[in-house]
Amino acid sequence: MDKNSLRKLISGKLGVSSSKQEFAFEVFLQKIGNALEVNETIKIPGVGFFQLKQEPLLKDERKISRGGKSRARVGGPARSSRGSQIN
Repeated sequence: MDKNSLRKLISGKLGVSSSKQEFAFEVFLQKIGNALEVNETIKIPGVGFFQLKQEPLLKDERKISRGGKSRARVGGPARSSRGSQIN
């Protein structure tokens, strides 16, 4: 499932209008990110599995970072035999 398909799925489940899809999707990812610990996975029925990953900073991010060496990223639906990763 790609990011756009997931955005539409989440918006549909939440009953959000198409003009608010991006906002609803960003809030959804932020809430999941705040609720999970690094490498913890959550299953949301009808949507998929999401996991908080710790990743190294990108080259451009290192230039503006204040000493941090990594960042957190929510990924999902988790890759499995039944799903795919957000692209």
